Amino acid sequence: SDLGLDPISGQKTEGIRFSYSEADDDTLLITLITITAGKDTLVFEAVYPERNGEDQVNAIVDGIIRTMQVITMSESNLG
Repeated sequence: SDLGLDPISGQKTEGIRFSYSEADDDTLLITLITITAGKDTLVFEAVYPERNGEDQVNAIVDGIIRTMQVITMSESNLG
């Protein structure tokens, strides 16, 4: 399902969440987020087994998304 996310750090942000399974394998809950920052596209992927509980997994991933920020090299400790 489309997550309808607000922009992260003012950048266009899109996200989907879905489940995936193959025969005899655990079902996986997958969340994909893309953030368009200038010419770059940043991708975040979270994959958890459904046996951990869909509500719990979604709460954890949503918490991670809420804390995301896009920083430039001049703002980081890397450059």
